[in-house]
Amino acid sequence: MKKINYKSLFFNITEAIIVFSVGFLIIRCSIKNMLIVTALFVYVRETIGDAKHYKNPIKCMIWSLFLMESLFIVMQMNFFIGIGATILAGIIMSRGGDTNLFEYHNDENQKKYKEMKKYISENENAAVVKEFEETLKMFDITYKERFKISAYKVYNMYFIKSATFKQMRNELDIYDNHGIIKILDMIFMSFNTYMMKNDMFKEIKEGN
Repeated sequence: MKKINYKSLFFNITEAIIVFSVGFLIIRCSIKNMLIVTALFVYVRETIGDAKHYKNPIKCMIWSLFLMESLFIVMQMNFFIGIGATILAGIIMSRGGDTNLFEYHNDENQKKYKEMKKYISENENAAVVKEFEETLKMFDITYKERFKISAYKVYNMYFIKSATFKQMRNELDIYDNHGIIKILDMIFMSFNTYMMKNDMFKEIKEGN
């Protein structure tokens, strides 16, 4: 059974209450139109591609409020234009949309950890990689009370299994990408330092 992310659930419920309250009390949008816009937007965003999110919950809330209220206003003005605008917004707000508004991209060449990911994908069973993995496991054991997110799990999911941030959030039971990125940055710096120590840093750069 899939583990429920209660923090995410609570945030989504709170966000929905605020969005619908503003839409009904201030925008004066009908409940029927708000439900149509919300259901269509969520459906398009989830089916076209992996939904994009701000890693900061406050920014996410502000952006969602601004976007949804704008769609409610358009829907009140003209039903068919509102439907079209909602579909377009859903496409843009998924990874199916061709946009650079957000930090994370599907193009491997634009990703922050591309050299390390490429090196590990080509040398997954190399001794130096296995040694680094054991070091991460020891780190988790030593500092498990200080760092709630397992460095090895993050490493394994991102660099070995090529999991998306959405999959990692669900598996690690955390709300946003911020904690994952902090661990990935630590792993990236540690791995490069480890390769320098073993006089193998040039191999990472040459593989780029």
